[in-house]
Amino acid sequence: MTTAVTAPIAVRTTDAVRTRAPWSTRAFVEHTMGMAISLHVRALSIDLERRSDEFAAAAERAFAALRRADAVFSTYRADSDLMQVRRGELAEADADPWLAEIRAVADEATSVTGGLFTADLVGPDGTRGFDPTGVVKGWAIERAADVLRAVPGIVFCLNAGGDMVTASGPCADARIARTWRVGIADPRDARRITTTLDLTDGALATSGTGQRGAHILDPRSGRPAESPFSSVTVVGPDLTWADVWATAAFVDPDALAFSRMAASYRMAAFTH
Repeated sequence: MTTAVTAPIAVRTTDAVRTRAPWSTRAFVEHTMGMAISLHVRALSIDLERRSDEFAAAAERAFAALRRADAVFSTYRADSDLMQVRRGELAEADADPWLAEIRAVADEATSVTGGLFTADLVGPDGTRGFDPTGVVKGWAIERAADVLRAVPGIVFCLNAGGDMVTASGPCADARIARTWRVGIADPRDARRITTTLDLTDGALATSGTGQRGAHILDPRSGRPAESPFSSVTVVGPDLTWADVWATAAFVDPDALAFSRMAASYRMAAFTH
């Protein structure tokens, strides 16, 4: 079983050979979107040998989707489509179509959270405007995961700084373990695990102050959120919305209580 910890480069793999399982794991790591993103692929051991090039090509396509997201949405790249649009140098209609897609997602996130999520923020350049940073990572990881869901015979965990998607491709052998054990790091001491969760065919996102300090704003006041928690972890079927709800629940612990999404997303862990 694999242990994934919600901290930078957060996956450790236990070799399936130790359990005499007929499957094993191959890992891929790339640094993009300002973080190390790891992909762990489980497959029958014989497939990992025979289809090695195929799996490597699939990993490259998944990482290419993330590189595209960085090129479109980064607020730290002057040449990103987002920043060019914000400066008036590029018409949104001429930008990558992903920009229009993420604007629609961000608008929906603001609506369904009752304003606990916002994409109207001050960017690193000091200007205020559309900044979908709070939703881009989860959405982009889901786009990369879509690539991997089409690869026959695999089970995978795609982990971006502790936010992750676990899923499988078509016809994955039933003997391959589907469950990934996730350790939630203490935001005050990343060496300490506060709790563990088992994740199977789903998504997990954590929001808090551990890695970036008090960076989460309460849109209602425009000030850093005065949360009773130092981190909130949400699980559900899609990382886009798990990420949105982790942020919203950090701002207001009752965020999910009356949401139409409450049946699909839940606070799985939190630390004070």
